[in-house]
Parts: sequence; structure tokens; C-alpha cells
Amino acid sequence: MKRLVHCIIGSTLGLLVSSDKPFIFPYLVVIGWIGGWIPDLDLRIKHRKSLHNIWIAVFSAVILYMITSYIYNYLVLTSYITKSSFLEKTVIVFLGAWILHILCDSLTIRGVYPFYPLSNYRLRIAKLRSNGLAANAIGLAIALVFFILWLRSTKLIVYIEYLERLIGLKT
Repeated sequence: MKRLVHCIIGSTLGLLVSSDKPFIFPYLVVIGWIGGWIPDLDLRIKHRKSLHNIWIAVFSAVILYMITSYIYNYLVLTSYITKSSFLEKTVIVFLGAWILHILCDSLTIRGVYPFYPLSNYRLRIAKLRSNGLAANAIGLAIALVFFILWLRSTKLIVYIEYLERLIGLKT
């Protein structure tokens, strides 16, 4: 799957998670983008192994949690959101985007190694091409579902009805 599609999925997950606290949505959109982008930094070294596993994802989320906890103390957010809620949303979006990246890449021919280095088990759900239309369409469909759920949660019913008519779900 194209890196941009992974980033779009992560960003829309950030939108969805921030729907009850709209003032932090730019932050969570960026965190989602980063969570969807980082796993492909291993393109030159053991791609689909070194960063496409749950151990590195969880370790990175813990590091992000500590950094975000430190940063929160210097932001003036106390009247808008509690520290625990802010940290929770950050980790959910980051880890969610990373895991969605791994799951989406498991749809491709090469698959992923989700438990590497403890196991060389390869997870391959389908045999789609990474740069093919089908894999990227599935990724964009996931992002579209997140976006529509976000629209619903923000009570933007006018836009939802327009999108439903646009894609033919409603007449």
C-alpha cells in the first residue's frame, strides 16, 4: 500500500478519536499521520520486519506517552482536557494508526512479520500488490469510513447526506 494511503488512514483515525474534543484534532491528525508513516521507515533494512511488528509499535507508543506527558505540563490545556484523556487519545491514535498500517500491509503479497524478532511467522491475509489499485482502494475505503463516522459524531448531518447522495447510498 502507498505510504500516503497509510498516512491518510492514520489522520482520519485522529479525526475520529478527537470528535469529542475538537480543539485537539489538529494534534491528533498529525499524530495519526506519523503513526501511519513511521512503519515504512524500514524500506531499506528488513522491510516488513523491523518496524512492521507489534513490539516496536508498543515500545514507540510508550516513548510517545512519556514525551506527551512531559509536553502536556507545559501546555495550557487543563481547562479543556484532562491529562489522562489527552495521553490516552494520543496513544490510541498513534498505536491505532501503526497497527492499521501493519494490518493493511498484511493484505499484500509480501505480508508482514508482526512478532519479529521473537518469531518469523508471516501474516498474509491476501495477495494484493502494494502499489495496486485494490490494496490502495481498500485503504482509502477505511479512511472514508473513519471520515464519515467523524462527520456523524460531529453532527454535520448536512455533509453526511451530501456524501451519501454523492456515492449513491441515498436518492
